[in-house]
Amino acid sequence: MKQLILLVTICLLILPFVSLSQDSSFQLKDYKYRTPGFKALLLNFNASGSLYDGKGGTRTDVKGNQFNSNSVINYYRIISTDKRQHISTISFNPVFNFVKNDTGGVVTERNRQIILDADWSRVDRFFNSRNLFFEVGNELGVVSNSQNYRSPFRDSKIKSNGISNMLILGAGKGRLENVQDAQMAKFIINDLQKMGLLDRVPDAATQYELAVLITDINNRRVFDDRKRLIYELTRIDSFLQSKQLVKTPSIAYFTTVNDNWLLAFNPGRLSGTRIYAQLKPGISFNVAGVRMTDSTSFPYKDDTKQIEYFYEPEIGIEYQKPITLQWQRVASASIRFRQTFRRDTRKSESISGPVEFEQFETYPQLSFNSFYGVGYFPTNRTIVNGGLSFDAVYGQQNMGIGRHSYFSLVPGLRLSAGYFINFRTRLFLDADINYYYTEFRDNIISMPAYNKNIVTGNFNFGFSHIIF
Repeated sequence: MKQLILLVTICLLILPFVSLSQDSSFQLKDYKYRTPGFKALLLNFNASGSLYDGKGGTRTDVKGNQFNSNSVINYYRIISTDKRQHISTISFNPVFNFVKNDTGGVVTERNRQIILDADWSRVDRFFNSRNLFFEVGNELGVVSNSQNYRSPFRDSKIKSNGISNMLILGAGKGRLENVQDAQMAKFIINDLQKMGLLDRVPDAATQYELAVLITDINNRRVFDDRKRLIYELTRIDSFLQSKQLVKTPSIAYFTTVNDNWLLAFNPGRLSGTRIYAQLKPGISFNVAGVRMTDSTSFPYKDDTKQIEYFYEPEIGIEYQKPITLQWQRVASASIRFRQTFRRDTRKSESISGPVEFEQFETYPQLSFNSFYGVGYFPTNRTIVNGGLSFDAVYGQQNMGIGRHSYFSLVPGLRLSAGYFINFRTRLFLDADINYYYTEFRDNIISMPAYNKNIVTGNFNFGFSHIIF
């Protein structure tokens, strides 16, 4: 394992330097992404169910059914000008689960759960002529959970609601620019040139104009996919012909542009360096209630309220560099301290009588996070990313009766890859290896410190094919 980690580390450090020659006078790092308002709306809906009807071990009729649904609605908006960067997202995620079992004509179990989760976030950065900026943002989350369970032996109702809000205030220097549209422009030009379909090689200014055109195309909303594709390819073709890059369009010319446009991952590739300092104060409030009765005991009732305040100062640096069209180098590091104050109030009633409980706790935590990675983009249809991460955390849980403390170190390796085989088929791979060293201390029961050492490995391989 150590030899493998060392080998991967050396490869990640060397690979970006294999080809440092620039592709042309127009560099990805030169592109400035500007848009008055890019918008995207995504809807995902998933539903599943099952039913069964048969005989049990005693020849008793056994019936049952279940249904699950999960939906996600995401709205995304970007504004990018010389003086301002704005990113906002709104998401709504309703979840519904239902289970019913029937034995011998009697309902033996019924469970229904509804979860509603909504989030809103936005951040605005305002720049001056020296690329100094201040930023302000907000993150708001609301969640509601309702669950009803019924059987011949127990009935229960569980409800919980929570709301949280965090304010983001910061300042820094530097800017990260989206350069994926410039990447698309360069791949189109390069592939046309390799096929011998260009009448002349465009200069840097013309390639920059094509990248700006692609950004403008992506800003337009056309809901009919067929009309959208016609609109997109027509604008690219008109540009190439107006610049006298292609005089006689052909099938080879069309398929080259079309393949680049459709078989493209268009990752959120960035360029630039950003140094920042942030302060993030926040508050959350949660209430939960349980009502339960069964055939052997007194009805049980439990109500809990939790209020939490926190503040989190953070300093960090983000570095993104497109070394060439094919290679990308990424690095980041941050240090943050989070101080949390939590108050729990609990009231319960059971066969043993009423109980009231209140507890105040504090949670200081200091963490360090870092990452170094390399991206490889041989074509628009292929993407490979690898990286090394290192995280360290020290924290405490301070209660009225004592203190828990913990310390952890987590180095890890990351690898992801994606490839378009054709218009209908894609391959995906994600894998990681992590080593966890964790140390716990507890002065409440005078327990000596103990350590945990764990190595984990995960991989996920995906194959997606559209049949028709």
